[in-house]
Amino acid sequence: MSLIVHPDSVIARAPKPIAIMAGFWLLIIGGLLSWILKNGGGSAWVIIPLACMTIVFFALLSLSLLQIAIPGRGN
Repeated sequence: MSLIVHPDSVIARAPKPIAIMAGFWLLIIGGLLSWILKNGGGSAWVIIPLACMTIVFFALLSLSLLQIAIPGRGN
C-alpha cells in the first residue's frame, strides 16, 4: 500500500530537509510525551522544554510552508 501525493500539493513541493526536520522534532516531542504519560506527570524540567520545542517546531514548519506557498519563492 503506497501513499499517493498530488504533485501540486505543498507536501510534494516541500524540500527534503523540511520533511527530515519535521520527523526529527515529532520523534523528540512524541518521546517526551510518552515518557511523561508513562511516569504519571512531569516536572517543569520536562514540560517547559517540551512546550518550547513544540512552539519552535510549529513556527519553523509554518514559516517553511509559507515560503513554499508564495509563488516564485521556495524550492
